[in-house]
Amino acid sequence: MTTPKAIYFFILIIILGTVSCNNQKDHPSENDTFLNQIDSLYDSVEQLKEKKLIDMALSKNNTALQLAKSKNVPEIYQNLLRQRIVLLGRKRPLDSTFHYSDILLNDYTRAKDTANIAYIKYLKGFYFKKDNQIDSAIGNYYQAVQLYKHLNDSLNVAKRSLDLVKILNDKANYQVAEKTAIDGLKYLNKKTANKLYINLKNHLAIISKNKGQYKEALYWYNRALSIAKDSLSVISIKNNMAVVYLKQEHYTKAFNALSSIVYDTLLRNPKNITLNARVIDNWAFAKSKLGHIDAEKYLLEALELRKQKNVPENLNASYIHLAEHYADKNNRMAFKMAQKAYETAKTYQNVDDQLLALSMIIATSETPRQYALKYHRLSDSLHKAREQANISYAKIIYDTERNRNENALLKSNAQLNALEISKVKTRNIALGLILIIVIGAVIWRYHLIKNKHQREKELATYETERLISKRVHDEVANDVFHTLTSLQNEPKVSPVLEQLENQLDKLYHKTRDISKEYGDIDTGTNFAVGLKDMLASYHSEHANVIIRNIDTIPWRRLNHSKKVAIYRCVQELMVNMKKHSQATLVALMFESDPNLLTVKYSDNGIGLDPSITSRAGGLKNVENRIEAANGTVTFANSPTQGLVIIIEIPI
Repeated sequence: MTTPKAIYFFILIIILGTVSCNNQKDHPSENDTFLNQIDSLYDSVEQLKEKKLIDMALSKNNTALQLAKSKNVPEIYQNLLRQRIVLLGRKRPLDSTFHYSDILLNDYTRAKDTANIAYIKYLKGFYFKKDNQIDSAIGNYYQAVQLYKHLNDSLNVAKRSLDLVKILNDKANYQVAEKTAIDGLKYLNKKTANKLYINLKNHLAIISKNKGQYKEALYWYNRALSIAKDSLSVISIKNNMAVVYLKQEHYTKAFNALSSIVYDTLLRNPKNITLNARVIDNWAFAKSKLGHIDAEKYLLEALELRKQKNVPENLNASYIHLAEHYADKNNRMAFKMAQKAYETAKTYQNVDDQLLALSMIIATSETPRQYALKYHRLSDSLHKAREQANISYAKIIYDTERNRNENALLKSNAQLNALEISKVKTRNIALGLILIIVIGAVIWRYHLIKNKHQREKELATYETERLISKRVHDEVANDVFHTLTSLQNEPKVSPVLEQLENQLDKLYHKTRDISKEYGDIDTGTNFAVGLKDMLASYHSEHANVIIRNIDTIPWRRLNHSKKVAIYRCVQELMVNMKKHSQATLVALMFESDPNLLTVKYSDNGIGLDPSITSRAGGLKNVENRIEAANGTVTFANSPTQGLVIIIEIPI
């Protein structure tokens, strides 16, 4: 974090010797005395810092600062300020840290010292992150990266890029994090910066895993593994690969990979207790999924190891694995462990981990409604926070680019000149491009007409449903209502009339529900809200409905007809569940990649009759709608109990 002391003072002695050569006759030992005092104070502060006596260290540092200020030697004063910033970074609040950082930044800006400006930007980013001021941390990290690029300082570009990648990944800004990591790798030579090279590749794998792109994650882990030299790095990477296998539900592959490292003697070193606990926990979880009877023993062993370090994030991982282990065995301990996971996740304010723990609580609680409501509120707030974070990052980039220095502007002008030259060359191939455009236009026209017919067909279906809904409401429901009202006003002379009144009342509610069920659908900006509300309406004391990731889908990229198809199909599935499945737990998982939207429906009901090979009623409607949207639908009974339906529609 600071310039190596010995090198710094060696350079400083030379500078001071040059500055004071004219005064040497009058004061032959003054500079030597000054340097000895500063050196002694600096060493004393460092020793106190190592002993964690921060207040005493700050006091001595202040003495050194006053001495340096009285001698008017900026270089020494600035180095002591850097030492002070690091000391203040050990205390809370961090206001003084930011105050002295700004003083240094102003000094370096006046001196046009780009290298030290970049360093202070990094330092501010580090402490803003520590203070949970994430937007400010991202802004300073980004500016540090750009300054080091300007200096052609490859190693620091990669280091600061890694800092930026970590914080962007934590904020779920995966696209920018991935781009930043790949950009950082371009500045590295894997032979001269092996550990940093591995870290960037490892984070690329983590990003891919968080995005659900497991093949991509394994690709980056294999790349990192191919250049890893030390045994601990190899163990860590293999453990991470096994985590991906667990995500893919390849439990045997995960177990075999972890079995090759879990007994490594390096893990028994007390210094490696964190990694040891992680490996044992993942290994035991794989054993649990494979039905090994000793899985619980090792899951608890990993938990006890983690309690020694008492890091909430790691404890949370153990509690989640234990909750799932007990849930698979219908053990009430599952609920208790899920609650512990939720409480630990709250201590480090990780909303994703809180949501995961809540989903386990909902699945294992006898009274899940209150947790389901909490889950929905938390999920909505997370979605809004991440949208705001992405907007903030875009603004940071814009402000940084807008305030480029004059050299960057001149470089941009040179690029514009090069663009003008390239335009001259482009004219020479214009005729060839025109031919390509004409062919492309013909192909485009063909697909446009084809898609137009498809849209017209879908719109006609939707309009028919809407008109039927309106007629059911305006004609049937209203007539039933008037008849019912008339009957209610008449005296009940027999039980038959009273029974008829009840039947008419039920009929009225049925027609009204049908009208509502097939009425207009808002496919605009509130589509996700409407879809979520519709699904939530099927949540009852008899059936618990869990909805995952609905707010992460880029709904704006889907056209009107595909949104209608998704809405109606999911609605058909919920109606089918309510009428036939006898399910008490229903889960809908929404996922997307750049080209495909996937909706996975599962319940714990009676499933499909395997003797019936063709669909009928609502499920047939689902097949027809998805086929019309150029998608696919797969029906299957769960290996344990219930029904699994996977819908895929191209985006």
